[in-house]
Amino acid sequence: MKNIYLTLAIIGLVVPNYFIIQFIMTHGFDLPLFANQLFSNFADSAFSIDLLLCSSFFWYYMYTKRDLNNKHSISVYIFLNLMLGLSFAFPLYLYKQSVSINE
Repeated sequence: MKNIYLTLAIIGLVVPNYFIIQFIMTHGFDLPLFANQLFSNFADSAFSIDLLLCSSFFWYYMYTKRDLNNKHSISVYIFLNLMLGLSFAFPLYLYKQSVSINE
């Protein structure tokens, strides 16, 4: 199962960030335009809010499941979630959890 999580993390890193790179190549680092396009219509808004809610639920889940003796800090996954996306951070978290369980 851990190899599936790792594969999903790689896919979650590559696929969404392809589109981010396309945006940056077209518009540069125009954060106001990026934010405006995230909420440009009801469909975009629904997906954006869904992603924000899922991210916050993931953070809460990690917080409630944290092991104080665990060497993997949840702040790393929050940072990865914010910088590279939930579709990368969440499967990577599951991968690290499955590796920790098998040790």
